[in-house]
Amino acid sequence: MEKRYLGVLIPYLSWTAILTGAENHSSLGDFLENWAHLSVYADNYYMYYILVTMQLYLIFPLIVWLFKRFLSYHHMIVVISAVVQLGMLVFIKYQLPNIDTSGWPYLLKNYGFNVFVYQFYFIMGGYAAIHYQEFVVFIRKWHIWFGISSLVFACGTVLLYFYNVHVLNLTLNKAEEVHQPFIFIYDVVIIGYIVWLGLRYADLRKNYLPKWITNFVAIGAKISFGIYLSQTLPLALMFVLLSSLPSGNGWVLLVMLPFIYIITALMGYALSYFFYKVPPFGFLIGRPQHIRKVVRT
Repeated sequence: MEKRYLGVLIPYLSWTAILTGAENHSSLGDFLENWAHLSVYADNYYMYYILVTMQLYLIFPLIVWLFKRFLSYHHMIVVISAVVQLGMLVFIKYQLPNIDTSGWPYLLKNYGFNVFVYQFYFIMGGYAAIHYQEFVVFIRKWHIWFGISSLVFACGTVLLYFYNVHVLNLTLNKAEEVHQPFIFIYDVVIIGYIVWLGLRYADLRKNYLPKWITNFVAIGAKISFGIYLSQTLPLALMFVLLSSLPSGNGWVLLVMLPFIYIITALMGYALSYFFYKVPPFGFLIGRPQHIRKVVRT
């Protein structure tokens, strides 16, 4: 566990330093102050997910104990977790905006950075790992339902946005927030469908797919953490390029969106692959080259 923690912490601190250094600072002290702030609070550059991951490592033994202690109640644990998750999101959306949280601790008032707001996904992951064969059978049996539901809920997010803005009068940030009951259900069904897609890929990998595709996916799996960490750089570049376009091209941008996403993802892939292959940059993606050499010997 300590090795995994360091494998996340070192890249996290390194990237916060890189991204903080990209900003203008009047002095070294100003840089260090901003770096320390971002390292502690993770409130910029999508770093909140790493903060959540490090919190997960701290409570992971508790999750293991829970499943071991209640061996005959794993299904009930998942159901209770789902009910708690749904209730928590209802409270966050409909009650929390009306409460003064200025005096609350940081991780409570900034709930998106709190590991417990994502507790169902970790509990469900633990359940799927323990009951893997049963879980796979379930996904394969109901994959069509997961696919149709994913499409329906994806379309429903558009209606949800207008409901949030025009009925609830929420701000843009709150309207697009992921911590909503509807989005939770959408997440569950689309994750189930993505799991099925992964299973189908595994079925086809050995005999039906070109080797370059399987190699591309295998390398992507190794550097996926690095892609997440380095994504700010291609995103920033795309922002600069798109900002230079003339105004009034909303429909053009909408049509271009899938291609922009693919190009940004490929840029992150290429950048992380460079870090993976070229010493000493492997530590930036949690895969330092000296450790890989030791393992190979």
